[in-house]
Amino acid sequence: MKIKIDWHWWSGATVGVCCAVAVMAFGIVSARAIRWAVTPEPINVAAERQGEVEIVAGLAEKYFGKAEVVMPDRTRCDLLTDVYAIEADWAHKWAEGVGQCVHYALLTGKAPGLILLTRDRAKDSTHIARATRVCKRLRIQLFVEDILL
Repeated sequence: MKIKIDWHWWSGATVGVCCAVAVMAFGIVSARAIRWAVTPEPINVAAERQGEVEIVAGLAEKYFGKAEVVMPDRTRCDLLTDVYAIEADWAHKWAEGVGQCVHYALLTGKAPGLILLTRDRAKDSTHIARATRVCKRLRIQLFVEDILL
């Protein structure tokens, strides 16, 4: 099933949200080149499983950003850099991350960025592929971080 949408009259926010919803509901996306930054080495996490907040705090230094920045609407941007408003989420929650990073980008005037966290890239490959297609279409900078226990 194909859905044709006349994009030229939609605002940027509407396009971002509608694209994410359309992709989740109908799986429609066209494939194009993407700027996908893959980390060269996994991030080590303490033996105990740490939560997303602790992992993002560890990533703040690597990305030269500030973690857990409170936005004007009281939401929290996971990572704010000079260039990107980044949401970090586990790979299986990629669609939620897409919506959040677009929201933070609109609030800050920065480019949207998404960090997908994974413990097993092979297991999460479907989620990463879906996020890649959507991020290409919406021009979201995608990063994938391997998290080790």
